[in-house]
Amino acid sequence: MKRFISLFLALIMVFALSACADKTKEGTAASNDTEKESSETNDVTADDSGVKFTQIEKGIALDTEGRIWSFSLVDDLKVLCVSAKFTYISEGNGLKCALDENGGLWTWGANKSGQLGDGTTTDRDIPEKVLDGVKMVAAYGYNAFAIKNDGTLYQWGYGNCPAKLRENMDDRDNILIPTLVEIDAKFEYIATGNNYASVAVDSNGTRYAWGVPCTIMGYSANQIDPTLDDDAPVTPFTLKAISNDTAPNGTYYFGGNTTYVIDANNTLYISGGKDSRLDPFEESGSFKVFTKVTDKVSMIVPAMYGTLYIDTDGNIWGWGSDAFKICAPTTSPVQITNGTKYTDVAVLDAGSTMAYAIGADGNIYTFGEKDSTPRIVETK
Repeated sequence: MKRFISLFLALIMVFALSACADKTKEGTAASNDTEKESSETNDVTADDSGVKFTQIEKGIALDTEGRIWSFSLVDDLKVLCVSAKFTYISEGNGLKCALDENGGLWTWGANKSGQLGDGTTTDRDIPEKVLDGVKMVAAYGYNAFAIKNDGTLYQWGYGNCPAKLRENMDDRDNILIPTLVEIDAKFEYIATGNNYASVAVDSNGTRYAWGVPCTIMGYSANQIDPTLDDDAPVTPFTLKAISNDTAPNGTYYFGGNTTYVIDANNTLYISGGKDSRLDPFEESGSFKVFTKVTDKVSMIVPAMYGTLYIDTDGNIWGWGSDAFKICAPTTSPVQITNGTKYTDVAVLDAGSTMAYAIGADGNIYTFGEKDSTPRIVETK
């Protein structure tokens, strides 16, 4: 009977939601033949009838059925989009992205510099598909990048920034649609974050880094340009391979002046961030190279006033300044949760004192604002 009720409610939800229009936009510098597929905003919410979640980002969450939900400090969790079955969501400083099960890339949110890739500079509150055949996306702030199934790399967004990859591009030219980066390489991985820091890895394992001073990325200047001294504050503007690469293989995360990498053994490495009041690992050594700082880390979330990470046992740890009320000022990570195990965590926004996490039970929990005891967020 419980199963029947859940199915019945799910059917009601699907019929109540507006269907998406059929249109898709796939960008190249030479093509404007586009279709567009978009979802419509809806006010449908679900009762607490077994909705479980798999991923959470700032203000959005993904459930086990592939639906995208939205939430805020004042708004309850509610379904945002059921236009496709989604497998991945991402949020970076107002820019939101999602991948569906067929490799469709959907975007919504802030669009001042064309970072939504829909050919406009108009903000949009609902997801719209802008590119097909995508296997990985990395987006933050004013820029976005995607790797297609064939390994080609696409870029769009703000033109006047260190992350521009197009040769001879006018600094004033924003890239309004996903545009091919013309480079003789096939890519497998890309990450981007604060201060336009970006890393890409090609199918041969060669790593490319651009967007911030090399020392923040863990590279000496002469690894970018052999004619320079090691200490030169080089910021590579274009996609260049890193020579004599000693960085660990793994997943990249970017803080304000700090780069984190978690390797396949769940070891956390840190680079940059020297003299940062938010960095508890300063005493570990030089930050001009990646330095091992701790083990058993499954994921990490840098934020303005502190950083949270989940260990391999499902516990949430954190550190930060006195403005980050999730945990007290500290020079070493402090375990915040005990009991419930967690699989994902996000900070509501850059200056927020609220965090949201997904428990191993599939529920969303929230904590912060001087209350470190997580409570379940109901889906009403």
